[in-house]
Amino acid sequence: MRPEKKLNVKESFIKKLLDEKLFVSIVSYSNFDSIQRFEFQNSLRKLGFKAKFIHNKRLKNSLIGSKYDNINHIFQGKVVLIYPQSNGDISAQKEFIKFIGLSPQMFLLGCIIDGQYFQTPLMVKQVQELPELFENQAMIYQYMVNPSENCASLFNYNSRKLKEFLMRNSISLLNSLNSKL
Repeated sequence: MRPEKKLNVKESFIKKLLDEKLFVSIVSYSNFDSIQRFEFQNSLRKLGFKAKFIHNKRLKNSLIGSKYDNINHIFQGKVVLIYPQSNGDISAQKEFIKFIGLSPQMFLLGCIIDGQYFQTPLMVKQVQELPELFENQAMIYQYMVNPSENCASLFNYNSRKLKEFLMRNSISLLNSLNSKL
């Protein structure tokens, strides 16, 4: 058996961050000077996110032998891990992804969701197009109300048709029954 590798403080922080946060995005960046880096971190803070600028070698070392070992190859160049200050705000995540997409100096490499699932930029884009909670609730309500109205209309329509048929044909039905008796 291979001996367990000891992680230093920064490596264990990175591993803990990937394991415990519900949403961690991996972003490649280029040409940040200290002022741009400060402005970037301020913009993230306003959106409710924090950034951890990392060295690829340190990140790759912390991922060896873990469940993230298979995504080690995506860490090329300058990489920053961005995670929310509080978990569970999907609308903030959508705003963040839009923010990253508007910057020419950044490129989204992917996201780790719930410490288990790696999503590529294409998958993240598809998640962006999903409706928000309020929109989902409104759609569910419409789906629940419309079919019941449609079913009631269908029953009402069929009962009216049956009634019309019986009214029109009741005399002929009575005559045919009388003739057979």
